[in-house]
Parts: sequence; structure tokens; C-alpha cells
Amino acid sequence: MQSEKNQDRDQLDYKTLLANAKQALKLEYHKSAALASQLQAIKTQLEQVEAENKILRESAYEDVVKHFEARTQAAEALALKTEVHKRFLEANGCKDDESFDTLWDSIKTYIPQVREEINGIFDE
Repeated sequence: MQSEKNQDRDQLDYKTLLANAKQALKLEYHKSAALASQLQAIKTQLEQVEAENKILRESAYEDVVKHFEARTQAAEALALKTEVHKRFLEANGCKDDESFDTLWDSIKTYIPQVREEINGIFDE
């Protein structure tokens, strides 16, 4: 009888331990699933940030190139105007800027690709 009581108690303890272990395992599984979900969300955010950074880098590079192309065109336009002005003064032997401005305005109409840059720079 005592032996049966001990055996029943051992089985009860075993069942309790098994039930507790199952509960602990379920809890750890839920924690693991939550962490896996968080990790996946972080990976997705990282991919989005990397894609945005790539776009920004390419965009910034294009903006820098456009900026320096515009500055180069402006410098070329200024060099052209200076050269034309110098030759105008050499040819006319005078410093009549009003007649040069008229000549320059007529020259600008023949340079359509830089007309906007020239107007923006020199009409100030």
C-alpha cells in the first residue's frame, strides 16, 4: 500500500513536472516567435533604408554633376563674353560698353544652348 502511494505520488509529480515543462516550452516558443517577428521587421526596415540610401546617393551624385555642369557652362559663357568683349574693344579701339552690350545681345541669340545661362548670369 505504501508502495502504491509512493508510485501514485511519483506519477502525480511526473505529471505536474511534465505540465510545467510544457508550459515553459510554450512560453519560450512564443518568446522566440515574437523575437523572430521583430527580427524580420528589422530586416525589412534595414532593406528599405539601404534602398533609400542607394537612391539618395545616386540622386546626390546626379545633383552634384548637374551643379558642376551648370557652373562649367556659366564659366564658359563668361569666358566667351570676356573674349568677345576684348576683341570688340581691340577692333573698335574704344570702350563703348553700350554698343558692346547691343552686340552681345545679338550674339546671344545665336547661341541657343547657353542662352538661359548667359541671360541669367549677365543680365544682372
